Amino acid sequence: GATAIPALGIVIEAKIYKTKPVALLPDTALFDQDSLAWPIYVRTRLPGDRFWPKGMTGSKKLKEFFIDLKIPRLDRDRIPIFVSGDQIIWVGGYRQSECGKITDSTKNFLQLTIIRQEEQSGD
Repeated sequence: GATAIPALGIVIEAKIYKTKPVALLPDTALFDQDSLAWPIYVRTRLPGDRFWPKGMTGSKKLKEFFIDLKIPRLDRDRIPIFVSGDQIIWVGGYRQSECGKITDSTKNFLQLTIIRQEEQSGD
């Protein structure tokens, strides 16, 4: 299904697959659905947020992650943060977490896609 988040100007599209999709669109992440805690929700950053970037050996402060990528401070509050249980699973459009990553034993795939809405003039 699809869920609109007007405050961020995005729509989140979720699809479930039994086999791994061959090609992914930009702003798309793929997860092992069965390893996630439900519900999954979307929020913006909070003070002290940490996540375990996929491919790294440990966790990193979200603030440091944004600084390393040179994301302007004003833009950081508009980046969707996808959360499963109490774990950040995806810094929307940037990097997935080790939490929920695909493995050889994954049977159900959850694909999340961010669709950015055109900014409305006159707001």
